[in-house]
Amino acid sequence: KNAGEITHLFTNPQHRRKGVATAMLDYAKLHSSTIGVTPQHSSMLSDMGEAWARSTGDFVPTRTRGD
Repeated sequence: KNAGEITHLFTNPQHRRKGVATAMLDYAKLHSSTIGVTPQHSSMLSDMGEAWARSTGDFVPTRTRGD
């Protein structure tokens, strides 16, 4: 695994599509210099994870597998 790789991010179904995961990503990006790594999307994505990752405008690696 790569340092900073987002491997799991779960949002309770009742809170999905409200910007919660994106807010967590933005917070991690804001504080990445403190911890010395930049968050990056994994290539192991579910369908929902890939849709979210693409919605962030960040680089999304080619999907290798997903559940």
